Amino acid sequence: MTKNDVEVDEEIEVFTARFCSESDKQGVNRETFRLVVSANPSKTGVAMGPVDAFQMEIAQKRSRRILELQECDFPIPRADEETEEVDFETEKLQKNRFSGRIVGPKVNLRLVSKWINRCGALHQKTHRNSCSDSIFPARFAKGLKALLVIDVEQMCVIDAPTPCRYVALSYCWGKAAMVKHLRENSAELRRRGGLSTLDIPVTIRDAIEVVRGVGERYLWVDALCIVQDNPVSQQAQLAQMGLVYSLAAFTIVAGSGDNANSGLPGIESWTRDITQAVIQVEDKTLLEVITGADYYKGINNSDWITRAWTMQEKLLSKKLLIFTERQVYWSCWNAVWLEEVVLEDGYSVEFQYNPLDAGPAMSGFSMLGVETGQLNPARPSTMKPVNCNDLYRDFVNAYRERRLTFQSDILNAFSGLCQALSAIGNEEYHWGLPVSRFEEALCWWVRGGGKRNNASCNPTGSTSLTVKFPSWSWTAWHGSPGYPWLSWLHQTWEEETSPGASMVFFASIVNGRMTQINHKMLESSGSPPENTLPVPDPSNCNPGHLHFQTTTATLHVRRLSLEEVALESSLQNQYSILSFEPQHYSLILDDPSHLQFDERQVMKELPEGIPEPLEGLETYNVAVLDFVVVSYLKSESVVCLVVNCEDGVAYRIGLAYFKLQRWGRVKTRQEKQVVLG
Repeated sequence: MTKNDVEVDEEIEVFTARFCSESDKQGVNRETFRLVVSANPSKTGVAMGPVDAFQMEIAQKRSRRILELQECDFPIPRADEETEEVDFETEKLQKNRFSGRIVGPKVNLRLVSKWINRCGALHQKTHRNSCSDSIFPARFAKGLKALLVIDVEQMCVIDAPTPCRYVALSYCWGKAAMVKHLRENSAELRRRGGLSTLDIPVTIRDAIEVVRGVGERYLWVDALCIVQDNPVSQQAQLAQMGLVYSLAAFTIVAGSGDNANSGLPGIESWTRDITQAVIQVEDKTLLEVITGADYYKGINNSDWITRAWTMQEKLLSKKLLIFTERQVYWSCWNAVWLEEVVLEDGYSVEFQYNPLDAGPAMSGFSMLGVETGQLNPARPSTMKPVNCNDLYRDFVNAYRERRLTFQSDILNAFSGLCQALSAIGNEEYHWGLPVSRFEEALCWWVRGGGKRNNASCNPTGSTSLTVKFPSWSWTAWHGSPGYPWLSWLHQTWEEETSPGASMVFFASIVNGRMTQINHKMLESSGSPPENTLPVPDPSNCNPGHLHFQTTTATLHVRRLSLEEVALESSLQNQYSILSFEPQHYSLILDDPSHLQFDERQVMKELPEGIPEPLEGLETYNVAVLDFVVVSYLKSESVVCLVVNCEDGVAYRIGLAYFKLQRWGRVKTRQEKQVVLG
């Protein structure tokens, strides 16, 4: 650290901060601290210009850590040295335990191998939650079908043997030129040594080196282990992505760079340059922490943490080997280990701030309650259990914060999480919505307003049928910048809802048949709702359409003036319904941009004085909108989707709910069969 690291209007603060603690088998706790040098905005200063401008500039500055030091043993241990084994049965501890460690330019794969073995031994025997357990219940362990893997010894793609211990790779494709498994080069990729002659991306090449270096043999990489131009096979493999990552021995994470040629830093010695200062303070030897300037820098700076595809890969993997620009981390159900500190020889380590807690905040599978009996919850015993419905909603909102190159992948990149939730909670999903709570799941809105993404997919894997994501599913919508999240009408799906179902929904099947979507809800209710209808006409075979008998109504919606909008607490509360008192309804329009507020016939039928031009434009402030009932589950209320109809198909544009008594007095109500696209 030099004086150039500190600005003239900053003050230096030196303090100790708790880094982590360990509890041994007897419950004795030991804490480890770091010495932190922080630059803080000056509280006193001489203003050289207008005082308010100067104070504003100071207020906008934040404290920043410019140096962190970790106590270490002497001689200082090195990450690239041979590692000593520890006998946990006799609790013979390595003297360097909790010491800082010098990190070299090249990753010591012997240390990585030690992490793998230590996790397998320690967390199998001494922890209730074995890291060998998959998120999926045991009955799913043999569920992988037609799995291909890379044999790193023979350097070719093969059919996975049975059983098969394999490592998975999680990385970003980016814009790098990719060697993909296609039908035309499949024979070449399967030939022994076939991969040795190809210019495969650097990240995949480095991953092969890691697998080989730690004594494993098989590697799964999506680009080479899924035939990319076979739609049927590709769809089948995407449908089991959850199992692929969950059953892997561990997952290698390329947490650095933005494309497949970024590589894994430290596999080649020239890919990372690390310098750590050593400071002697009396009898203490202190070593500079390589992540000290920004504790989360390595993982937060990565493109990997922002990508939609990698979210399910992170959450579903039971063990992660994460390569960042500066160092490598091991993360499993029970531990986080890293190159710069000797932590792997501790019994149970808890961080003050976990260096891998980056990206959108969310619950994980490890937060599920132990009462499920189906997976290992590595969570503090005092933490409230989380159920699958809560996890689903957390996952959806965290997922919507991430980026997709192709909006058509929005469902595929989330399918692994749906597969896991299905296995754990005995759930089914239809276009990303849980079937057992289908009515509640329909009652969402985009918090900051949204727009249709107009993306399409091939739901059956056939190139002959392309279907737009249905407007009633969140997969069809993206939010406004900075506000991608959803809210649901029911804060929790276990509260304020009647058991079972109040509606019957049918969906089109490609072969011309119809299927009932919410059959689980109907079974749980004990008796079918009165509005059960015959199987709809199968001539409409769009798989994204819902068919149901319901009540609809047309209502006059008034757009508020700018002055009225300014008084509202939410930017989405920009519309009112004529003849309704505010306490009798709630209305949110997700995307009203295409609505026409200039229907002259509508104006003639309204009381005098209500229609008026908007802000001097040739557009009036009232339109007629259609409301379609989708649920009666909310207590004493009726929930509607606001729709726009085109060619006999209704498309969602918003959500509303009404007091049931007031809805019963709407004169335009009528029973009809609705097709919701």
